[in-house]
Parts: sequence; structure tokens; C-alpha cells
Amino acid sequence: MSTRAIIGIQHADGSILGAWQWNDGNALTGLLNRKFNTLEKAQALVAEGMWSVMYTSKELEAYKKFLMQLASGSTQIEEKVFVEVNGIWLVKDCRWLNVAPTKYSSYTHATGQDINHIYLFNPITSKWVRDKKLYNK
Repeated sequence: MSTRAIIGIQHADGSILGAWQWNDGNALTGLLNRKFNTLEKAQALVAEGMWSVMYTSKELEAYKKFLMQLASGSTQIEEKVFVEVNGIWLVKDCRWLNVAPTKYSSYTHATGQDINHIYLFNPITSKWVRDKKLYNK
């Protein structure tokens, strides 16, 4: 089961420009606030559009070892692309390389997607906030 999240920037008009993380989308607030704590850093992350998961360098090495140990016919490391954004590694499937971020007209539009979490960057406070109401969706 994947834990999908939209990671986005909410604009003054209420619209949201958001990226998708398909797996392990829970408990990202601390990481986002540490590593993507300016509008420019948040924009760089969201610009990546879509990825599977985020890792630190140490976590990425463990993940690569795991992929290499998988049995033949399983997801292989060759199907993955590793993109570094501000010291955090995004794992993308090759088919997701050119996926642009999505513009949602409103908060309701964004939270109406098939997601478990939404993390929004507030450019005024330079803070990320997770919507806890979606936690049990």
C-alpha cells in the first residue's frame, strides 16, 4: 500500500502548485522544514513534478543495495533515476521523468485527489504544514 502525498506551494489566490510523492508520504514535515525552508528551495522541489520517495544520501545507498538484491523480474535499479534536490534524493521511475507539477485551482481541488497527505509551503512563514485531516482518508 502506498501513502501518496501532494507536496505543494499555496499561492495568495488559493491555488496550489503541487508535486506527487507516490510512496512513504507520511511524516515529511520535519524533513521539508529542514531542507526546503525557503520559497526557492520549495519551488525547486515542486518543480520535479512526481517521484516515488525521498531519501537522504545514507538511505539512498541502502535502497540501491536493496534493489540490486531483488530477484530477477522485479523492479530493477536500471528503471530508476535518482535526482538530488538540496541534499535530498528523489527516486523517480523512468516513466515519471518529464512529469510537470500540477496546478490545483483550490485547496478543495487538491485535497480531492487520491492522496493520504498534503504538505503545503507557506511563502509568508517559510513553513511546511501537513493537513492532518487527510491522515485517515
